Amino acid sequence: MLLSKKIGSMVNIIIKQKKKSSPEHQEVARLELASKDVYSALDIAYRLTQNLDFSWCNSKHLTVHDRAKQGCRSTSVGDVLSIDGREYLVCVSGFSEIKKTRKGATSE
Repeated sequence: MLLSKKIGSMVNIIIKQKKKSSPEHQEVARLELASKDVYSALDIAYRLTQNLDFSWCNSKHLTVHDRAKQGCRSTSVGDVLSIDGREYLVCVSGFSEIKKTRKGATSE
């Protein structure tokens, strides 16, 4: 579980999703918002990228890449949200920071 790490007042969040055609996460959208801690920012980004009452790809709060608009799906388990160069994996319950290892591999 992610503890409340302090961050600046405005944060940029990058939303990355896996597509069936590629093994790598691809950036699909960006979001800028005011938040005091990482957990709150991740939670807001997750909620804003859900297809509930409307497609989030049409949201005025997000900058969405054209390629994402063609297959817009909700952010889900296994996707990645990035804040200030740190990446967080979307888990079944919450988020887990992805740690970079020396050789460039990642661990959770």
